[in-house]
Amino acid sequence: MTDTGLRALPIPPGPAGVAAVRSALADALAEPGHAGFVYAGVPAGVQVDSVLRAGLPLERPDIAWVCLTSGSTGDPVGVLLPHAALRSAVAASADRTGGPGGWLAALPVTSAGGLMVVARAVLAGTPLVAGDWVGGAGRFTPQAFVAASEALRSQAAGGRICVSLVPPQVHRLLADPAAAEQLAGYDVVLVGGAAVGDGLAARAAQAGVRLIRTYGMTETCGGCVYDGRPLAGVQVRGDEAGHLEISGPMLAAGYRARPDRTAAAFADGWFRTGDLGSVTPDGEDSTVTVHGRADDTVQVDGINVALGAVEEVLRDQVGVLDVAVVATPDEVHGMRLAAWLVPSCAGALEDEGLVDRLRAAVTKRLGRVAAPRRMDVLDALPLLTSGKIDQVTLRRWSAP
Repeated sequence: MTDTGLRALPIPPGPAGVAAVRSALADALAEPGHAGFVYAGVPAGVQVDSVLRAGLPLERPDIAWVCLTSGSTGDPVGVLLPHAALRSAVAASADRTGGPGGWLAALPVTSAGGLMVVARAVLAGTPLVAGDWVGGAGRFTPQAFVAASEALRSQAAGGRICVSLVPPQVHRLLADPAAAEQLAGYDVVLVGGAAVGDGLAARAAQAGVRLIRTYGMTETCGGCVYDGRPLAGVQVRGDEAGHLEISGPMLAAGYRARPDRTAAAFADGWFRTGDLGSVTPDGEDSTVTVHGRADDTVQVDGINVALGAVEEVLRDQVGVLDVAVVATPDEVHGMRLAAWLVPSCAGALEDEGLVDRLRAAVTKRLGRVAAPRRMDVLDALPLLTSGKIDQVTLRRWSAP
């Protein structure tokens, strides 16, 4: 192994952090195998020495960046991203979406989704505008999105404009007429990080926004399946139990200083995603349907319940803007389900029959045991700096 000098790159919140990553990533991608430092983007103030192990040599000399997982399970790990993987991911995305364009950085650049936005702008030499909310610098609001979008449109000077979002952001934008109109003006709207329900997609289409539902993870340099179709060079397969595996040129090289986890997840050019789904052949292409995390299926009264399926039913109901469903141990039922709801408007809270209606909808679609026994309303779901829902916090709130 060759020590190329792994260093943590502190990333402050807001546009300054995006600028720091753009500069470092431009250097890292300039010349594969160069002798400069390899950076790991770290939110300012976060101590990750036990994850990065900066004193140890890098596993491979072609690593360009180390991206930390979100840590939603409480166990963050550094993912080794080679030069070729990042370049392949950028090229495949541009090929599928019609070419390069200017980008709005709306997601934290410490996450794969945000990092890839910067990489696309760096490699294409296109404008990159950072929202002032990025990385926890402020609240993501429709008004802030409109202002950042107008700045991007000005810099793009008539060229294509693109954005990558997570579902909660899309929900919020579609609820605001001005923001929804602005979103409809984007040439590319990638949405990932969590399942995009049919209801959200339908509301976006009604507003003139064509969402591209992406599926991927840090280990695949972000989304590598767009609207159910793998990007160029990507292969997806499922085993008899429905566990999905991915192969392709944008695959990570493994995990930093964790040969045990690398061996468990990567084998013979394939990455075991930990997700359940199905792959349907379609001529030269294939269609990938993701059912959710394998570890998101729990037993309630001895019956398997997929938390993602419960969320999808609830999210499609009138009066619900967003939802997260978590499970906590229960001595009687095995697991107890709790749903945390964000209403679509203040009027939804005045609907005394809302909870009963939601439980009935889940029961009709998935059965009685899948209906959450607890339902609570929040102004907004707690999020990690990556923009993903903070499942650890919700489980703590849901504990009896």
